[in-house]
Amino acid sequence: MTRAAAPHPPARMTAPRYRRASELGAYRYCRRAWWLEHVHGLPSSNAAARRGGVAAHARLGRRVHRAIRLRRLALGLAVVAVGLIVAGLVR
Repeated sequence: MTRAAAPHPPARMTAPRYRRASELGAYRYCRRAWWLEHVHGLPSSNAAARRGGVAAHARLGRRVHRAIRLRRLALGLAVVAVGLIVAGLVR
């Protein structure tokens, strides 16, 4: 009489891990380097340049958000100015 093998436990459902565009570019450029970094955890040889790029993008993002806020403020002030002009003409 043979003994039935124990059923495998159900696979754990994990949330999908989204890849950044830079990761996809790194994979396309050199699959082996991507594999060494992301599968084996070996650090990239250009980590300092990457940190500099991340910091530069963060600064750019802050400047863009500031420009958007200033544009909205300017538009709001223009609407108020037009309203004041119209109110002055009506009297």
